[in-house]
Amino acid sequence: PKDTEQHQFFKEKASSSATSLIKARYKLATLQHSVIPIPMLVTIVLWLTCIFMSLGFCSPKNTTALISEYVGALCAAAAILLITELDNPFTGVIQISKEPAAMALRAIGAP
Repeated sequence: PKDTEQHQFFKEKASSSATSLIKARYKLATLQHSVIPIPMLVTIVLWLTCIFMSLGFCSPKNTTALISEYVGALCAAAAILLITELDNPFTGVIQISKEPAAMALRAIGAP
């Protein structure tokens, strides 16, 4: 009897956790507007542009300095791309699969 009570408890707990996870995922999927404010994104891009321009003006004109500035600018651009891509997880280049949520729904017998 104790094993059945524990089993029932864990089954209800897993079902409750799966349901709340699916609700959170659905809420995330229906969120259509961007969470990142456009003025903040523009400010960051302008700020980084000023930083890399000032580095370019003040650095020595050799290949090593030029390559390191390009690599730094590329890293900053990649970080901004990742932030904007992950703002909408179900669209874009990097996407979250919908299959795990569908499998969980099938497992708990939800319509």
